[in-house]
Amino acid sequence: MNAPEPPSDRVGPLQRSLREAKPEIFAAYAMIGAIILFGGIGFLLDRRWHTAPWFLVVGLLTGIAVGFFALARGVRHTHID
Repeated sequence: MNAPEPPSDRVGPLQRSLREAKPEIFAAYAMIGAIILFGGIGFLLDRRWHTAPWFLVVGLLTGIAVGFFALARGVRHTHID
């Protein structure tokens, strides 16, 4: 009697590729999320204090910086492992 293979060994090529690309996928969503989050906060602050577009610009730039940081961190950990 052969023991059944663990579920992780019975995955197809698509599932294996997605599992291997998990850090890059996370970094891409983190970048998009940071831009939307900080841009949204900037937009709301501009509406509240009637300073358009200054807080929106600062929020978008902050989101881009945070997103690139997350992207760099994800890529660095991927290449180290």
